[in-house]
Amino acid sequence: MLSPRLPVPVLLACFALLSCGSATPSDPAPVDAIEPELEQVVPVDLAGRLAWFVADPGQVQALERRLDENAVDLAERLAAHGGAPPERVRELLERQVDSRLAVWVDKDRQQDLPVDAERIRRQVLDWEAFKLERYVSSGVFPKTWFGYFDLAWDSADRERSLRGTTVCTRRIINSWQEERGSPVRVTDAEVALTFIAEGGALLLREQQHMADRLHPVFDVGLDDLASGLGDYQGLLDGLDEGCGTDLAGTVLQTEPGVTPEGALGRLQAPDDRWAWLVRHASFREAIVGTALMWIWEKEIAQRKLLASGRQPLHQRDAAQQFVLGSLVYNSGLIHAESTAQQLLRFQSGGYLYERSEANARRRPRLNLLAPGPLLEELLSQGSYREQPTSWVAVYHVLQRYGAWEGLRLFSDVFDAQGMFQPVADFTGEEAQEPSSGGTSR
Repeated sequence: MLSPRLPVPVLLACFALLSCGSATPSDPAPVDAIEPELEQVVPVDLAGRLAWFVADPGQVQALERRLDENAVDLAERLAAHGGAPPERVRELLERQVDSRLAVWVDKDRQQDLPVDAERIRRQVLDWEAFKLERYVSSGVFPKTWFGYFDLAWDSADRERSLRGTTVCTRRIINSWQEERGSPVRVTDAEVALTFIAEGGALLLREQQHMADRLHPVFDVGLDDLASGLGDYQGLLDGLDEGCGTDLAGTVLQTEPGVTPEGALGRLQAPDDRWAWLVRHASFREAIVGTALMWIWEKEIAQRKLLASGRQPLHQRDAAQQFVLGSLVYNSGLIHAESTAQQLLRFQSGGYLYERSEANARRRPRLNLLAPGPLLEELLSQGSYREQPTSWVAVYHVLQRYGAWEGLRLFSDVFDAQGMFQPVADFTGEEAQEPSSGGTSR
């Protein structure tokens, strides 16, 4: 994960450079934090902020031009949802870019990290334009997850363990699927991004201290783990043996009415089984559990699609498999093809608003508006709405699918098939136990 670490003299010079603009926050807000109204904030010194990371004035000017180009292009596309003056769009983009860069400014760190002009262009300037447009059209802004896969900062060891364990599970699962004659496969991105979405993000940030003492349901969202373990016992044994884990040792299934001594709690299971958590899971065991549940849920999605006469899951591209699999993973429902396609195109804003209003008498309204009013509010107030966990699966999946698309378009983490790209000094086969670390971001 990413935060610049610079020698003290450079830090002092950089702070002097930034003093003419908005102050560097002593406790930076999260990347997706709500910004104040544009009329109430100090003008942004974007050149000064960029100069913190980029020494070449020519590159700073090129980045500013890129922001101008993004603003013009974005204003034209947003016009489909209502009035979008280019100067207002530019002001809003500038504010979001400055906020994101501020997260990377940390005067207490003393070690450089590779934040260059190209990374700023892709993962800040272009990303913020992407994020803003998808927020308006879908009602949901995509999660910013570049830092969970850069193998940097204080969570680098955990990130390497995430990558290595994910690759290990994918290879074993896909080999097992081939041997039993099923065409359904899993990808690295499906496993890793679901783990991040279901609780892994906290384990790479402020909860690193508890990363090897995990409740599979409360901490990493493996609600149906007992069912998956029971159905795929052979795969479980192969995963534990091949990846050096003991996920099987965390759960004990008993006859109905039998409570094992020392059990930590009962897990959800079919009526003819009782399942118990008998010890907490490790970081790597939680990843193995996520991978096993992914193939379990994808096979359910495959059966549902075939039963309804729709295109089989394994014949769809990686993004469609991720979205349809995630919908089943989170709700048990495959959803209509039109709904899935709206989600894939980030055009779900109207659908989500209508669902919210139709269910307002029995469920809390979603914190969103239809695309037109949402754009008007955004340009007027200059802030994204907060996005708590939602009761609507489409809303929930949009957040992680946005991160999927962001990583695909603006990083080199995954290839087009959703597999980890090779990185220097890392074979993808490592799954070492990391040392403990502090917090980051």
